[in-house]
Amino acid sequence: MDIDNSLDLRLADAGDTPVLLFFGSESCGPTIRMFETLADFEDQVSGVEVMRIAIEDDPQSTQRFMVKATPTTILFRRSEPLGTVAGTMSLEQMADWVDTLLRPKPEKATRKKASH
Repeated sequence: MDIDNSLDLRLADAGDTPVLLFFGSESCGPTIRMFETLADFEDQVSGVEVMRIAIEDDPQSTQRFMVKATPTTILFRRSEPLGTVAGTMSLEQMADWVDTLLRPKPEKATRKKASH
């Protein structure tokens, strides 16, 4: 099984659990700084699985998700991407971003038909 298929299975197995997919490179200063943020996020935020992908080890997924810069973070739920951030984030920014994307969207109001 290749890495790309393994990633698909891991995303599918997560079901309703959101997955934070982090693309980075060991030779990238911003990626290295984000490792601590990711570790803090995992310690302080429950209910979100974090997966790290080294772009050098998984060029298929890097290309498939159109990762153009590192670090890049993509949030998934039910195997569907909800949002993408390229660049670094603080722990607070990451938690707020995830919270915003996972917050239920308000239902659209429907107008009642006027009776004549």
